[in-house]
Amino acid sequence: MAVMTTAINTVVPLHGGAAARALYLKRQHDLHLSSFAATFIGYNILRLFIASAAACAAGGWLLTRRGGAAEGLSGSGLTAAELSATSPATAGLEGLVAIAGALALAAIVGCLMRPAWLGRLGLGGLEQYRLLKPLFTFQAGWHELMRCPRFLMKVLALVMLQIVAELVVVWAAWAAVGVSLSAAAVVLVTSFGILVGLTGLTPGGLGLVELVSVAVGTTVAVEPAHGIAAGLVARGVSLAVIAAATPIALAGMMAYRRRG
Repeated sequence: MAVMTTAINTVVPLHGGAAARALYLKRQHDLHLSSFAATFIGYNILRLFIASAAACAAGGWLLTRRGGAAEGLSGSGLTAAELSATSPATAGLEGLVAIAGALALAAIVGCLMRPAWLGRLGLGGLEQYRLLKPLFTFQAGWHELMRCPRFLMKVLALVMLQIVAELVVVWAAWAAVGVSLSAAAVVLVTSFGILVGLTGLTPGGLGLVELVSVAVGTTVAVEPAHGIAAGLVARGVSLAVIAAATPIALAGMMAYRRRG
């Protein structure tokens, strides 16, 4: 089912695969949609937290290394103009670290916040707004899931395995176009690709992930052309894996339905 969800997401925006999965589980297993929403949103919040925390750590490490290199250059007799040549890239890297840190903090607040807190602040009436009801439904379901630490650990392990696999794909894609990125740079590029993909604005993050790959790549002194090429290679590998796995997953689902 996870493979089919991913396959649908590659052609339908706004997490259409998740919607199809929810309807399937509702019809076949009578799973309550609020339970699915809590699991789905919780999974994505964990993904958001891990990716943003990893990006923040990787960006901080790169800034530390860059700061040490700048101190070494300052004592080498270079002019102020030469020393400031890399300042735009450094400023961009600092901005990425700030964004990643803010997203990590938002993920923590999203996980820990309880609807009862709003009542204490005199904001309990917000629960009546239609646009905010899904958020409160998620919070109720999420705190139920938090009472099952074994389940949460399984979801966390799944998220981490998926991110590691994406790191390998991104590293291989950049290596294929002749660019040897450091481990921290690979983590930074991959993490921001994951973060923009969570928006679901385009099918499978098509275009957005590649754009972010180019933008983040420039902060670690990579030519935009290499970023575009690496993004296309990574996209091709992902699509090839999905194309190979989808028929197998579909056959497995049909066999399961026949047995049922």
